[in-house]
Amino acid sequence: MNRLKLFGDMLRIPSDAPEQDMGSAGSARDLLSLARNLLEAYQPNGPLQADIWLVSISGGLDSMVMLRILDRLGREFGIRVVAAHCCHALRGKESERDARHCSEICSELDIECHLLDCELGKGAALQERARNLRKDSLLDLASGLSCTEAKSGTALSPSSVVWIATAHHLDDQAETVLFRLLRGTGPAGLKGISMVDKPYFRPLMTMTRSEIGNWAKQQGVSWVEDSSNESLDYTRNRLRCTLLPECRKIMGFDSKSAIGLMAMEMAGWESIVREWVHRFLAEGGGDFRQSVTGAGVFFLGDRRKFQSLSSDRLFIALSLILSETAINPSRAALIPLLGHFNGRDSKSADLPGGIMEFYPRKFFVGRCEDSPMAALKKAISDWKPPAGGRFMISEMGMKFSTPVMEIEILERVGLVEGESSGIDHFMDLVRKPSEFDGSFFPDFSGHSCDKNSLDVSENISLMPEFRLRSGGEYFCFLGREVSRPLKKEMMDSGLPRLVRDSIPLLFIGNMAVWIPGSRGWSLKIIFPGKSWTIKARTLGGWNGL
Repeated sequence: MNRLKLFGDMLRIPSDAPEQDMGSAGSARDLLSLARNLLEAYQPNGPLQADIWLVSISGGLDSMVMLRILDRLGREFGIRVVAAHCCHALRGKESERDARHCSEICSELDIECHLLDCELGKGAALQERARNLRKDSLLDLASGLSCTEAKSGTALSPSSVVWIATAHHLDDQAETVLFRLLRGTGPAGLKGISMVDKPYFRPLMTMTRSEIGNWAKQQGVSWVEDSSNESLDYTRNRLRCTLLPECRKIMGFDSKSAIGLMAMEMAGWESIVREWVHRFLAEGGGDFRQSVTGAGVFFLGDRRKFQSLSSDRLFIALSLILSETAINPSRAALIPLLGHFNGRDSKSADLPGGIMEFYPRKFFVGRCEDSPMAALKKAISDWKPPAGGRFMISEMGMKFSTPVMEIEILERVGLVEGESSGIDHFMDLVRKPSEFDGSFFPDFSGHSCDKNSLDVSENISLMPEFRLRSGGEYFCFLGREVSRPLKKEMMDSGLPRLVRDSIPLLFIGNMAVWIPGSRGWSLKIIFPGKSWTIKARTLGGWNGL
C-alpha cells in the first residue's frame, strides 16, 4: 500500500480557508483525484478489487457527493455501484423527504437504490443504536448482493466481492479523534476512523466538509439538510459546532489537516504494533475464533504466555484483542484486568458487550454465549445429580458420568505377581509425570506415592465411594500424612466453582483421597484377593483451559 500520495494530499489541504466556504467559486483541489488516490493507495487488495460498491447514502451533502464521485470512478474502474438508504423514521416528514430524495437521485443516475427499514424503538443511546442498526442492515444487504450476483444462469459462480462505502470526511476524523482524546484513549484510538477497513471504505477521508460543499455547488449536486445535525443535544454536534471553531480561533488556522495527519501516523504505528501482536499470537499466544452466532469473533489465549509479557506489552496486546472482538472497555476498566493474568485461579470480569474469563491455563475474551463455560453451565443446569451426590461402586464394569467427568470401574479378580494384599496397601496411582502439565487439577508429578502412607486399617468397614463435594471435607495427598480443606485444595488448583461442584471425587469417610484427573488418569485399589482399576476422562473439551 502506497500511503505517500495520501500524506501529500493531506499536506495540501488549504488550512487558511474560511471555516464554512460553501458558496465559493470553486475548490482548490480535485476531489475526484483525491478519491482515486485513496483507492489506489490500498491496492492490490482494496476496494478497487470489488465487483460492487454498496454506497450508504442519507440524502445529505456528504453522501450525495460521495455517490456522484463513486458513480464516475465505478464507470472508470468497471465496478457496479448500488446505493442504500437506511430509514430510521425519527424525524417524521423530514425522514420521508430524505428517502424520497435518495430514490429520485439514484433514478436520475440510473443507480439501483435500496430503501432499508431501520426503524428504532424508544430508548437511550439513540445515535449509537442507529449506527449499529445501519451497520447490520448494510452488511446483510451486502451479503445478499454477493449471493445474487454470484448466480450465473443455473450455475453458481464464485461470490461477488462487495465493499461498503460511507461518507466520513476529514471533519468527522477531527471530531472522532478529539472525542476519543477527551474521553481517554490509547494509541489505537488516536488513529481515528480508518480510511479502509474491509469491507468498509471511506473515499472522502482526505477532504474537508467545506471542500465537499464547494464541489457540490460547482457540480450542481442537490442534497437535503438534516435538522438534527445542528442540535447541541449530542456530544459530537457540540464538538463540531463549538470546540472545533474555538480551536481554529486559538490556533489561528484550521487544524483539521494536522489532526488528520496525526491520525494517519498513528494508524501506521498501530499497524506495526498489530503485526507484533499477531506474530506473538501465532507463536502460541492464542487465536481468534468465529462466534457461535456467526457474527464476530472471540479470543482464546494462553494465560501463561501472556504472563511472560512486560506490563506495557500486555496492555497493548490486550487492547488490540479487545478491539478486534468489538469489546471496548474504558482505560480505567482495562488496567485492573492486567492483574488477573497472574496466578492460576479462575475469575471473570464483565465488559461492555461481553466478558473476560480467566482459567488456570487459558483466558477468554468475547461475547458471553461464546464462553467455554457457557455450554458447561447449561449442561450442569440441566443435570440431575444422584441422591446425596453419591455414586455407588459396588457394581464392577459400570460407568457413570457428570457433565464434566466420566468414571469407569473395572474389576480384576485375583492378584498378579508382585501385588500385595491387605487394606494397608490400599491405593496405587498409576500415571506418568508427563501427563501432569497443569490444568484444572493438582499436579501430583512431584509427589511420592508410598503405598504405606495411607493406612485405613482402623476403618476397614468404610468402603470407598465416589461422591460430589458438599462442603467441610478434607483432602489428603497420596504419600502425605497432612490433610487440608478440600475446597482450598481445589481452589488452589484453579478449579472454578462450576467445575468443583461437578467432579466425582473418591472418598473414604469424610476424607477425599483422589481427584480424578485428565488424559486417562487411572487408579488401582487393592483389596485382599482382588483389585479395582478406575479410569477417568473429562467431558466437554474444557480440561485444557
